[in-house]
Amino acid sequence: MGWVEVTFKTLFQVFSMISASDLSAWDFCPRQVYFRRVLGIKPEKKEVMIKGTIKHSIFERLIDSYKKTGSFDIEKIIEDTISEYNEDFEKFGTNMDELREDLKWSFSILEEKINKNEFPIPEFCERWIESENLGLKARVDVIFDESGEWVVGDLKTNVSDFLGPKLQIGVGALLFEENMNTEVNKIKIISHNIWEEKEVELTDELREQILETRDEIKQMIESEEIPSLCENPNKCASCDFWESHCNPKKKSEKKTENGVKKSF
Repeated sequence: MGWVEVTFKTLFQVFSMISASDLSAWDFCPRQVYFRRVLGIKPEKKEVMIKGTIKHSIFERLIDSYKKTGSFDIEKIIEDTISEYNEDFEKFGTNMDELREDLKWSFSILEEKINKNEFPIPEFCERWIESENLGLKARVDVIFDESGEWVVGDLKTNVSDFLGPKLQIGVGALLFEENMNTEVNKIKIISHNIWEEKEVELTDELREQILETRDEIKQMIESEEIPSLCENPNKCASCDFWESHCNPKKKSEKKTENGVKKSF
């Protein structure tokens, strides 16, 4: 296939490209992109992030195994994958018995759906695609060939109707179109818990939103101007950067500790 490969010659160009996850984060809160792309701050590794990574890895290995053998070996693949993250789980004090049961339950649902032809086998899993022309890059979770129609999908904890996931998956679709000289009309948001799907039309409006958001992010990175605070307390409560970089109360406390008068 005509996948674009990263080389040392293109490393800088790839780094400067806007990623699909940047668009999703921008929709959630532009400051997240500022902290990561301008200041180079990485959020702390969390247990939920590791669990998400594991589910993606297990899914890819199960699909690969099914394509080669026509069957699944769920327990073995789960154990092999978990073993690669033992240090992380020890750090978080993860209940491994509960984790194993959760993974077996979830992927047994997937196996049943595949055997009943209720979940299509992806043509590709976990593909890295980039475009210097679009200035975009993405790691695409799944690409389906459904009766000659290409459908790009992404694995999420839950299926939602938020714009962010649509922008993120839409980036992968635009990249796939250019890379393969084809057309994508639909994208899918897929729950990696119960394997339900939500189809979304890749409309002209969504395509325009993707490119407009890309341009907004590029402008922010070039100007290095910090975006305004998010005014959604629910988002702030779940944000990795709220307590350390955005919470006015915390900033005031730090200034007071240093003998500086509060300015908030």
